[in-house]
Amino acid sequence: MEAAIHMFFMQFPIAVIWLNCKYQVVDKTVAQPWHPFYVPKSPAKYVIEIHPSHINDFQIGDYVSYA
Repeated sequence: MEAAIHMFFMQFPIAVIWLNCKYQVVDKTVAQPWHPFYVPKSPAKYVIEIHPSHINDFQIGDYVSYA
């Protein structure tokens, strides 16, 4: 499972949260515009892209639920 993203053509940074198949946070970063690609440090299946101000709302090992 690889959930790489690229930032080509983006005009602003975004927070990227990677989740595994159990919806557990496995990596996170603030992705910058025009960066070729970002790859999670651990295998990931899902990606959440949010405003950078929310990056610290998620910690490695947290579980995310969708309600």
